[in-house]
Amino acid sequence: YYRIVTLPIPENIQLEIGGLAVLPDGRLAASTRRGEVWMINNPYLKGSGQPTYKRFAHGLHEPSGLLYRPDGSFLLSQRGEITHLVDSDGDGVADAGCASISLRARS
Repeated sequence: YYRIVTLPIPENIQLEIGGLAVLPDGRLAASTRRGEVWMINNPYLKGSGQPTYKRFAHGLHEPSGLLYRPDGSFLLSQRGEITHLVDSDGDGVADAGCASISLRARS
């Protein structure tokens, strides 16, 4: 059995979830249809704490899948490509210019 938890979401954040990834430290990464990836701290509402949200990436094209990698990066599927999101400077935000792999058919 799984415990169902309803997270309070700030009014200025639209979480239309396309992908989820649980991180080893207990955070939850969520990709949204609106092209963002959010990091959610305390998603299981442990103790009396509330979750906090930080935008990790934006400007993506309807991401629908999210995979956390052991090196701390993410692979994200979005329209027509797979994108590698990396935070190499440790500021909690994906770096600009992350690598993408195109999945377009050749004609």
